Amino acid sequence: MCEGLWEPDLGPEDLFETISQALLNAVDRDALSGWGAHVYIIEKDKVTKRLLKGRQD
Repeated sequence: MCEGLWEPDLGPEDLFETISQALLNAVDRDALSGWGAHVYIIEKDKVTKRLLKGRQD
């Protein structure tokens, strides 16, 4: 699934969307894996941390 979403030279926002889809699909299949994730996008000049919220049922 990840290979289908990833493309070379993704920008930070597109990379976040790709990572988010992969993580949320995994969390949705396994309820014990958690409620979400912290996603770090590492660029040359900065690191961006974003909270990804998943299902809580």
